[in-house]
Amino acid sequence: METYMRIFQALDDMQLGDGTNELLWDYLAVLYLNGQIMEDYMLLQNGECYTALFTLPESDSLNEKYKNRYVKEQEKKVKAHFSIGQLEKVGKNGENMNVCHCECPSWYMLYAEHGSSESPVYCGDCGNAIPLYRLPHFDGEEEYYRLIDWQRAYRAVDRLWMYGLSDRFTLRQLRDPNSQLSKDAMGMRKELEQKLGKPVYYFLFHNQKPMKGCPACGGTWSASPNSQLAENLCPNCRLAADE
Repeated sequence: METYMRIFQALDDMQLGDGTNELLWDYLAVLYLNGQIMEDYMLLQNGECYTALFTLPESDSLNEKYKNRYVKEQEKKVKAHFSIGQLEKVGKNGENMNVCHCECPSWYMLYAEHGSSESPVYCGDCGNAIPLYRLPHFDGEEEYYRLIDWQRAYRAVDRLWMYGLSDRFTLRQLRDPNSQLSKDAMGMRKELEQKLGKPVYYFLFHNQKPMKGCPACGGTWSASPNSQLAENLCPNCRLAADE
């Protein structure tokens, strides 16, 4: 993944004020909610010039074909007040995240952790994250708010557990298939599976001795076809886990 910069120059007849920053921040926010830029975006001001820094999942992530209604509407507002400069590459993102380029994955996995900022949906074949704009929307949505919101919640709980805070609550949320965090994930998993027409698993965290079987149904684990992504799968419950 590469980090880029883009300069927004205020037009001559524009009166700079408190709303100027908000207009550009809103533009970056809708790009993020559409999966076109990563969460680490920044906006810097130098007089009437604003510089946006952001990481793209792919080199063509800002392509017109990926824009949703909100991106187009906000971009129109920005163009009314700014001239938009060319996209300039800054360098490779230090997190060194890889993106799936498979044409048609045979299965998928929903996964999050405290240190991950890439898409929470992974290709089961290559094991890399799939940019959100390549996935179907949930019913009633034109962006990926539910997936991103769940990922944020998961990362927050995972971070609290890593810090040893509220250990009993946080650990249950992460490893219990019946916790609210898991139920939310399983609901999204099911809807994604229906729309994609391929199996979608949810990776369940555990930190104790190896689980002898699926914690949801008690059935025997099946070996995953991609052990680097997950070692065990339960085809019945659509849960994934490591030893």
